[in-house]
Amino acid sequence: MASKKDETAGTEKSWLDEFRTVTEDEFKKLYPLTHALMRAWDRAVEPVLRVVSTDAGLRRGDLAHPATPVLHDLKTLHPAKIEQILAEPALITELVEKPDEPVPADDAKSAQG
Repeated sequence: MASKKDETAGTEKSWLDEFRTVTEDEFKKLYPLTHALMRAWDRAVEPVLRVVSTDAGLRRGDLAHPATPVLHDLKTLHPAKIEQILAEPALITELVEKPDEPVPADDAKSAQG
């Protein structure tokens, strides 16, 4: 028997669905750092946000950031949270190619604190 979580897994909306009707100019005004980051990505593959903190445990964008690299799927982070992460000088961020295999759930949970 499938769990409730399994039944609804494919129906959850990401923040991307909210912005389908927003123009690029509107998005740029709302989230300038996120817009600039995405515009700089010139590869055909889907990117993820790689974050390393110079201050282990620092919290930004509702996440605790360790001193080791953590990959965040952009579909799961709202642009407002991405803005907070990008604006923090103690966080080193970059877009990287999404790995073929997802980050194990335990690693993602420990990174979120």
